Amino acid sequence: MFKTGKNTGKAALIALSILATLGLIPAQPVLADNTRTATPAPVASKPGGTSETKIDVSDDPILSVAYSSDGKILAAGYKNGISLLDAAKLTFIKAVDLSFSENEAVDLVFSPDNKYLAAIGRHWDSSDSFTTTAYVWDMTDWSMSFTVKEGRGAITGIAWNANSNLLTVSRDKTDDNGNAVFVYSMDGAKQESHESPQVSRLSVNTAKDALFLGSPDGFLYTYNAAASQFRSRVKFHSSNINSLAAENSQALLAAGDDDGNLMLLDTGNNYPFLLKEKNVGYKSGVSIAHDGYEIAYCTSKGNLALSQAKVLEPMRTLYSGTDKESCNVTTFSPDGATLTAGFTDGALRVYPIHAADLETSDPVAPFAAVVLPTLTPTAGTTISLDKLPTQKVPELSKDAIVDWNADQVKVLKKGINLEDFASIYQSQIHYPLKIIGTSGNILLAKDRTGNYRAEMVNDTIINILDQNRQIRVSLAANGLKLTTLSFDPKADRIAAGTTDGTIFIWNMQTGEKTCEIFDTPNRVRALQFSNSGSILAAGYGNMNLSLFSPDTCNRIIKLADTTKPVNQISFSTDDQYLVSAETDTSAQIFKVPTQELLFKLVPDFSRNGLYTAVYNPDQTLLAVGSYEGILTIWNVNSREVRLRLTVGSADNPITNLLFSSDGTKLFACLKDKTCSVLGIQEK
Repeated sequence: MFKTGKNTGKAALIALSILATLGLIPAQPVLADNTRTATPAPVASKPGGTSETKIDVSDDPILSVAYSSDGKILAAGYKNGISLLDAAKLTFIKAVDLSFSENEAVDLVFSPDNKYLAAIGRHWDSSDSFTTTAYVWDMTDWSMSFTVKEGRGAITGIAWNANSNLLTVSRDKTDDNGNAVFVYSMDGAKQESHESPQVSRLSVNTAKDALFLGSPDGFLYTYNAAASQFRSRVKFHSSNINSLAAENSQALLAAGDDDGNLMLLDTGNNYPFLLKEKNVGYKSGVSIAHDGYEIAYCTSKGNLALSQAKVLEPMRTLYSGTDKESCNVTTFSPDGATLTAGFTDGALRVYPIHAADLETSDPVAPFAAVVLPTLTPTAGTTISLDKLPTQKVPELSKDAIVDWNADQVKVLKKGINLEDFASIYQSQIHYPLKIIGTSGNILLAKDRTGNYRAEMVNDTIINILDQNRQIRVSLAANGLKLTTLSFDPKADRIAAGTTDGTIFIWNMQTGEKTCEIFDTPNRVRALQFSNSGSILAAGYGNMNLSLFSPDTCNRIIKLADTTKPVNQISFSTDDQYLVSAETDTSAQIFKVPTQELLFKLVPDFSRNGLYTAVYNPDQTLLAVGSYEGILTIWNVNSREVRLRLTVGSADNPITNLLFSSDGTKLFACLKDKTCSVLGIQEK
């Protein structure tokens, strides 16, 4: 049995660091060039009737395994190091030392030309906190080509392009600006970046420049790297996709999830199907032979299992795991003749694969059968906005920036409980009505008749309740977390946005889903139907602002990006204008028919951002509410701020502004679920 000399590597690192401090040698990460070639004789056994070769590599669990593209090198990653073996002889070649930063090698990828090795190193800062780094080595001299630090989010996947000169890195940013994939050249320079959903696993189609991204929500995304856009999205799993693999032609993709499902995807038609579901918990470490005939994976019991890809049975257990020896990861050799698995006891187990042994008369798996929802409809022909009703409205100078002071407004009533407010002033409120809290929770939402209300439950369910507070229908967004909703003013429809950028539209009477729109993989922060019901506007965490048709489920147009993520968007009464309240303290106004950004309002009193902005009924006034609880009313004609009043505070900001139907009152609702009523001066 051979080891990697972790303690020796640490001592050497300390010595090198001292010399570097003295200026005798440059400080750099250490690569331990272990030249020992001795290896124990393979232990032959036949569990399950299949020959096995066991190689003890480390005292720590094997976390990653990979073959070089030519099949000559087998790599195993573990805590503080990577061992390289001659794949044919199964003899030790070299150790790559990661003890300089106490990194676990949780992912390994050889470049297609076999000149580079990339790894994700995971360093635990505490029992529940870690940082990640991507390392790239030049295999000709084992020098470090470059590293990619974690930055704003954990590195979750790495993949090479076909020419071996670009490395793709996926990051989980977990903030409103979204997640992303970054592409680096071999000098470590960032070439490009693309927004992405939250990524749990990543696989690459080098021949077709496509990336496959698996998400914690169970969705599989296909990204066209050449065209820099997402090609499709499929509900692939019911829970987190913890492993993802593709065969050489990329016609077949396999993935395991935390619920014990193993799914395949026919990438030609985007139809997923269930290969196997057994009561063994999660399936991880999934790999697929390059010819697409065999699939290997680990079960939660620690077993190593092998199956044919295009039949439902049989599943052969090559190794039955124990408490001390459990399967962790798997990989096939490029020719598909060998399967290697890494175990928690630090051992590799290598098996020859004979396809004939797996032949079965069982029925072929149903590639054409849709087991889970199919891909989201893609955007079609652009819809003209010229047919929108028009009326005479004040023309606004393009690119104007307005910021003036003005007198304050009279407060009629203050601090009314939200439920009481909705009851007292219901005859003066426009429906549909939506009042939100600072966390995005829906406090109150009523449909166009005022008879039905919507409430969010645990961020995943929308209940539609009647006047007796009885649930009429419950709506779920494929397990995704909901962020915002909007009722259609002209039809029995309700739309909701999610954390991954998907927008759902349902018939609120029947619960039928009529649209599932995926335009950009980023949190939907704001959603609003136009007053005519013919447009649905959506604002995202990545500053995208798009208009959709709720009738065709297609995108109409993408407006100019906002300066910062939006908190709320509102249409003018005639749907000619759209105003966005943004987190950078500005409100931007767009002319809808021409998609033109007309101007930006920047209140000088707000340092943290705006929650809400809304037009009055005759479109002469614009009311803006800030994070600091300050209300401003701006005159559209004179472009001056007419009224300013402190209604809330930094701890109790204005979350919603609503004008009464006749425009004589303004209702300002706060984070504490109280509302104030303000009288509007005559023009």
